[in-house]
Amino acid sequence: MMTTFAAWRSYAAALICTAAVSCAAAQNPFKATWVTTDDGTRLSVREYGNPQGPAIVFVHGIAQSQLAFGRQIREPLTAKYRLITYDLRGHGESDKPQKEDAYTSGKRMSDDLQAVINATKADKPVLVGWSLGGIVVAQYLSDYGDAGVSGVNFAGARIAQPPGQVARMPGAAFLREMLVTDLERNIRATASFVRACVAAPLDAVDFELMLGYNMASPVHARAATLKWSGGTDFAGALLRIRVPVLISHGRRDQVISPAVAEEAGRLLKTSTLSWYDEAGHSVFFEDAPRFNAELAAFVDATVRR
Repeated sequence: MMTTFAAWRSYAAALICTAAVSCAAAQNPFKATWVTTDDGTRLSVREYGNPQGPAIVFVHGIAQSQLAFGRQIREPLTAKYRLITYDLRGHGESDKPQKEDAYTSGKRMSDDLQAVINATKADKPVLVGWSLGGIVVAQYLSDYGDAGVSGVNFAGARIAQPPGQVARMPGAAFLREMLVTDLERNIRATASFVRACVAAPLDAVDFELMLGYNMASPVHARAATLKWSGGTDFAGALLRIRVPVLISHGRRDQVISPAVAEEAGRLLKTSTLSWYDEAGHSVFFEDAPRFNAELAAFVDATVRR
């Protein structure tokens, strides 16, 4: 009889294949590389677009993948910009170490981001951090400062604690069930989380891809990553940021409260807050044309500084 762990791996592998086929069908040419971190973990990295253009590095959320940015890594952004995506350790195609301490250090996560920047020779990139990716970017700014980046775009990111209010919305509660080892319960919770990440129902093709790359992140990686990120408070780091910051947040976000974006905007003196009235947690997916246009204008403005 197949063990629970073997069943997990078998199911995840099948879904990864589905995701790979869907991604290939999109026909977005990219340069695929591996970046090896100081502890030997290999990170899957992809580069799209204009090699000579301003660099943008995208950092995805918990249980997600670089495939989440499928609506960014195509025209019009690829005509002018160099787009760099990577899978966080324990996610997507990147290595998934078994030991908990491979994930529970925020400094390790910011070191991974620095390793990607160094390996791709991205010159003062703009960093885009979505959800957990925003926490990774905030951790990076806390550890490395902002001298090496041109600007930051936080999207649906829990980077501040609104006084007297909750930071997480009901959709974030599915993450607890996503940490159980029972495969059926885990799949159902992950499916619910995927649906909670958008305000409007997903079509079948998008849902299948998203569920596939969410299931590619095993329980041990999800749990250890959340153990690190769950209690973070970057108020001090935010106050030290001097580069331009764009905060993109959906008013219908059911994972991270819009009050977080309001508080982050208050703390970040160099920030611009962009509200998406009809979008949920995934503004870059739900309103890609607007998000891409605002990101392009933001990058252009940082280059002119």
